[in-house]
Amino acid sequence: MKSRFENIVELFKRAYGGELSPEERERWEKLMGEESWRKVWEDLESGTLARESGGEAVRFSGAEGFEEFRRRCRASRNRRRWRLCVGLGAAAAVLVGVINVAFWWWSSTNEGTEVLRPMVAQGIFPERNGARLLLGNGDTVVVADGMQVVQGSGRAKVEAKDGSLAYAEDSVREEVVYNELMVPVGGESFVMLEDSSRVWLNADSRLRYPSRFEGEERRIELEGEAYFEVRRGERPFVVETSRGDVRVLGTSFDVRAYGDEAMTATLVTGRVRYEGEGEKVTLAPGEQVRVSDGGKVEKRRVDVEEYVGWREGVYVFDKRPLADIMRDLERWYGVDIVFMTEELKGLPFTGYVERYDKIDTFLDLLRSTGELTYSVDDKRIYLMRK
Repeated sequence: MKSRFENIVELFKRAYGGELSPEERERWEKLMGEESWRKVWEDLESGTLARESGGEAVRFSGAEGFEEFRRRCRASRNRRRWRLCVGLGAAAAVLVGVINVAFWWWSSTNEGTEVLRPMVAQGIFPERNGARLLLGNGDTVVVADGMQVVQGSGRAKVEAKDGSLAYAEDSVREEVVYNELMVPVGGESFVMLEDSSRVWLNADSRLRYPSRFEGEERRIELEGEAYFEVRRGERPFVVETSRGDVRVLGTSFDVRAYGDEAMTATLVTGRVRYEGEGEKVTLAPGEQVRVSDGGKVEKRRVDVEEYVGWREGVYVFDKRPLADIMRDLERWYGVDIVFMTEELKGLPFTGYVERYDKIDTFLDLLRSTGELTYSVDDKRIYLMRK
């Protein structure tokens, strides 16, 4: 049996699609007699949402709708524990996020009414696993909380504090050695390089870099994802990946180069150039180069927040397939996602997820749409049709 909330969601969807039966119309008019639900409906009718042609489910209309949705999501981030707004494309109504917040408010401010909250599973939070630094002299250091100074060969010193790494000012070396920063699933790390360039590493990533830059360029190697703020200098800064190089002088950008998906480089400020096999693509702020598994190179304009938001503690999705979203969450939460129905993988979502919140918040909202449900077995999450 569906909960009252699920019935209300379904009623909103049918009302917005103009598909109410006489019985549903009677229930709808009764619901509109309640001030909180009437306010939600007025918001939906304000012009920021529109019904797509062909009778498909409700979605935000273009860029204006998405900006309005993000504004609402951000405004709701301070409302107690509701730190998630998610919109579904053809699978369910994008209005669910707004309805969910309104329903929580309505339930908590009407004494004597039944408060219907989604079931909470096991409370899976990010593992925040510690990164490991493999020094050029063979020593391995776990980057954890607390201060420690690592003495490598020669006179170079690496300071590790609160999950961050930085070379001490007196780290002048006679011999250049390469260090390797390895971030596991569920982890993250930050390193300030010898030239004062800053690098944030996402989960399941590896960065290989020299203790001191020499020669005509500043070259590092990346597997996984990292956000860079490169100190401007005369020598170009080069991020080497398995699918080509990203070359800059001084700028901020994101490079995503996981082996099992397309490589992307997204420019926030400055200018970068991608160099692959026979291909050279120059990017301006707000542009991205995408290199597919087959080597196809594509340049496009994107909303950069969708690709760099993780550094600020939020995952942003704009009509992203559920399978892609879950791949990111697997890396961050250290879980295994199992789709019991193959068609669920393609469901498009718009919204955001607080990076440091528990995954259950996102899963419970998925279930509240009435389109799917889930079960948890230790660190394995099963997604299935309702």
